[in-house]
Amino acid sequence: MKRILHLLDLPDDTASPSLVMLMATAVRSMPGFEHDVILVGNASHQQTARQLGLANVQRVSAPYHRAVLALPALWRAVRRVGPSAVIHTWSPGATLAARLVCRRRITLNEPAVWPSVDTELVDGSTRQTLRARWGVSELTPVVALLDARAPRSPAMWGALAVGLARECLLADTTEQAVPALVLHPRAEGLSKTLAMLRDVGWRGGVIQDATLDRPWALLPAADLALAHRYAGSGTAALWAVACGVPLIAERGGTVTDRFSEQGGARPVSPDSPREAGYQVLDLIRDAPARKTLAQRAHEIANQQFSVDATTESLHRAYALAYDPS
Repeated sequence: MKRILHLLDLPDDTASPSLVMLMATAVRSMPGFEHDVILVGNASHQQTARQLGLANVQRVSAPYHRAVLALPALWRAVRRVGPSAVIHTWSPGATLAARLVCRRRITLNEPAVWPSVDTELVDGSTRQTLRARWGVSELTPVVALLDARAPRSPAMWGALAVGLARECLLADTTEQAVPALVLHPRAEGLSKTLAMLRDVGWRGGVIQDATLDRPWALLPAADLALAHRYAGSGTAALWAVACGVPLIAERGGTVTDRFSEQGGARPVSPDSPREAGYQVLDLIRDAPARKTLAQRAHEIANQQFSVDATTESLHRAYALAYDPS
């Protein structure tokens, strides 16, 4: 049986269970191959991998969970696995480390996988629990700042967009509620963003929750999702769609652009939080539009981002890696 060696490191600044989930989906969808998995991370990362369906995971410890800082241990782990014709790396750090350890060109990396998500993981029962923890009622529209890897989406971009919608709604005394923004505690530029919000007198309305690492658990508690272009090329937007959350997506993401072009997301120009804010405002005020957007996105996901599509892309990639001719 043909063997695939999967390598992934999870440094603290890029760790994402969503990435582990995509790897687990790939492994489960390719039973015709023998899969070996080496994960550079801590025991919690290994536990997450097992929870997501990767039962036989060999773990390597490294400073800051970076593969290039544990090359001898990684070399021993690769030797224990034995020879593999295809090495599939799932993170930039794993790609660099594998080139150093294996002394040959890596034959496949993460972008070769067509993204999909396991919709059975979506847990709608988390909505009330999370919103109670956040201190918001059902009247409060919650906007989630998406990202496949937590720190890549700029906090300032999300805060300016939601802040504009808040100001417009606060100025209208007939409105019942103003939106809150939920983002990851490691979102890029968070401390600077919080300082700016204090300076302008924004009290409350910003929620930090690391559960965003597990979007299938958090997003059912959200009402809208903001996808910066950095978050538009992985599975983050697909999780929002799976949870029935309407998307507002900055142009430039390979996944989100497909949704925008086909009516499954509201597109906004790059580096224009003002435009994103007006889309947030419009969708908060228009419940039928939110429903239509979410339904269309669901149709697109079923047609173009299924597990079958992931399997097909991997079959092509692995076949080419084994027989480049």
